[in-house]
Formats: sequence, C-alpha cells, structure tokens
Amino acid sequence: MVYQARITGMVLTDNYIEEWTYLGKNFDGFQLAECHLMEAKAGHDWIFDDELDVKYTFHRDILERMMEDAKAQNPLAMPRPPVKYSWYFEQPATYKYMLPILKRIGADINVHLQP
Repeated sequence: MVYQARITGMVLTDNYIEEWTYLGKNFDGFQLAECHLMEAKAGHDWIFDDELDVKYTFHRDILERMMEDAKAQNPLAMPRPPVKYSWYFEQPATYKYMLPILKRIGADINVHLQP
C-alpha cells in the first residue's frame, strides 16, 4: 500500500488506501489535472524463478487478477488522449512479465518500471 500511495498520490491511512472508482471499476489512483488513471503493483517478484517462470501454479491467480483488471479497465480509460492509463511496477520481474501482456490488452497503455 505504501508503494501504491507513493506512485498514485492517493491517501493512505493505517490499514486503508483510497482508490478511485470510475464507471464501477476500481483503479489504484487518479490524477485529475492529467486525467490519469493508474495501477501500481509492488512485491510480486517472489512468485517468479530466475527464468521468469511462475514458481507454482497457484501463483498464476495473482497474475490472472492483474490481467483481468487491465482488460476491464482498458475500455473505460478512453478516449486516449486526453485520458492517460498507466501501470507502474516496483520490481523488474513482474514488470518484464506483465509488459507484453498489457501491451496486447492495449497498445497505448503506459507501462513503467518505477522502484
């Protein structure tokens, strides 16, 4: 939650982070001045081995949820421009794994590795 708050600028309290709901779908953050919808993911590199394969089958659920979120969010983040839609990753393995998947979902989704 700390990474999400740092990247998106959303409010973080003890056990809660504010998210942005747009057309019934949650986004990790929204920056009004830029019309920028955001997702920020941290702490997932532990599910990959050195070859970027998922260590255990049940870990795929984590990645599937990310993919499903992107598929649901992408058509809502329109028109681009002016709307910006970005995913931020804290760790390199998750970024490398998700980059081609997110680009297949939407070629104009901005994908960043930002520790």
